[in-house]
Amino acid sequence: MDHLKDLWTRFLSLSKPKKVVVVFGMYMLFAVVVGLVSDLIKPAGPSKPMVSYSDAKLDPYKDRPELDSPTPSTWHDSDLVQWSEDPDLAYTSFEVSSSQCGYGGCLGIIVQTQSGCSDTMYAEIELLDGNDINVGYSNDLIGRVSPGKKAKLIFNLSESEIMQAKNWNVTKISCY
Repeated sequence: MDHLKDLWTRFLSLSKPKKVVVVFGMYMLFAVVVGLVSDLIKPAGPSKPMVSYSDAKLDPYKDRPELDSPTPSTWHDSDLVQWSEDPDLAYTSFEVSSSQCGYGGCLGIIVQTQSGCSDTMYAEIELLDGNDINVGYSNDLIGRVSPGKKAKLIFNLSESEIMQAKNWNVTKISCY
C-alpha cells in the first residue's frame, strides 16, 4: 500500500505537461489491453469472405457478349464450363472464404480434369476495368490431380486490383 501512496505522491508532484503524458500513456495502455481482450473473446466461426467474384461484380461473362457463356459439355457437373484450349479440363468460379484468402481479396476457380494432371495444375486470370483494359493478373498452381477429381485454385489480389477490376477472365488452365 505504501508503494501506491508513493506513486500517487510522485504523480502529484509532476508538472502539468508531464501529468498529461502519464495520463495519455495510461489511456493508451488501457486501450491496447481492451483491444487484445476483445479479440480473444470474439466467438470463433465462419466469417464473410473478404471479396468474391459476385461481391466485386467480377463475373467473367457479365455484359460481355463476345465471350458468350460457353455451354457445358459432357461434364457430369453442369456448373463446369469446358476449357476451350483443352477439352480434358473444365472449370467454374467459386466464392473464396476469408480463411482461404490472404491480403486484399481473392477469386477462385474449381477445375476438374478427366484424365488427371500427373504433376501440376496451373491457372492464370486477368483483371479488366470497365473498358476491358487489363489492370491486374494473378496465378495459382496445385500439385498432382487424379483423373476425374477437382482442384481449387485461389487467386490473391491486392486491394487496388479489387477496386479497379470490373470483369475477369481465366486466361490459362494447364496440366504439367
